[in-house]
Amino acid sequence: MSKSAVIYKRTSSNKNCGEGKDSGTRQEKTCTDYAKSNGYKINNVFYDEGVSGSTNVYERPAFVDLLLHCNKNNIQHIIVEKIDRFCRDVLVQEIALKQIKRDGLVLVSATNGNVDETIESKLVRQVMGAFAEYEARATATRLRVARERKAEQNKQNGITTINGGGKCGGRPSYAELQPELVKEAKRLRRVNPKTKKQRSYDKVAELLFGMGYTNQNGNKFNAMTIKNICSQRVR
Repeated sequence: MSKSAVIYKRTSSNKNCGEGKDSGTRQEKTCTDYAKSNGYKINNVFYDEGVSGSTNVYERPAFVDLLLHCNKNNIQHIIVEKIDRFCRDVLVQEIALKQIKRDGLVLVSATNGNVDETIESKLVRQVMGAFAEYEARATATRLRVARERKAEQNKQNGITTINGGGKCGGRPSYAELQPELVKEAKRLRRVNPKTKKQRSYDKVAELLFGMGYTNQNGNKFNAMTIKNICSQRVR
């Protein structure tokens, strides 16, 4: 059973268009011969005259008409004489291929066969993939360094996690939300100058609870949280 396809032709200079010029005629004949030999039935022909090969395919009048036609008639295959009739610039070509592939279309070169399987296409995909991986790793490294720098600054300013490390991200610290709580906890935790004794974190939590200071659930703070609160610095 033959597959429906359309032919796409393009010439970058108007000097190659019109009567007496064989570029368009040659392209169509090459594509038609290929279609007959490979089981394709040509449904229509679209021709962008005087359009640069570096122009985005979605900005080419005839190619846009081709896309609409294929979508309306459920046609998936586009035949071109050579890959440079589609796009001359390799990078632009690869981006355009991804775009039409996303739309469910397949580009076929009468000279090279399925364009998606050419050596050049695979090479560009690998290079683009390598750049994408490099950028992802570089971004991750920049974010990690920024987080570590922020955490170190917060540690110096007394904004710490429950384990005593510098806080970076997450919920605001008690020093930011309840500076009076931090001051009161530190006051209760101070060493008594007469007895030289110091209240335990549990005792500080108990006294704070009696003063109305509670956790987000309305309960008494635990000892570990009080230790963290006492390590924070109020600006």
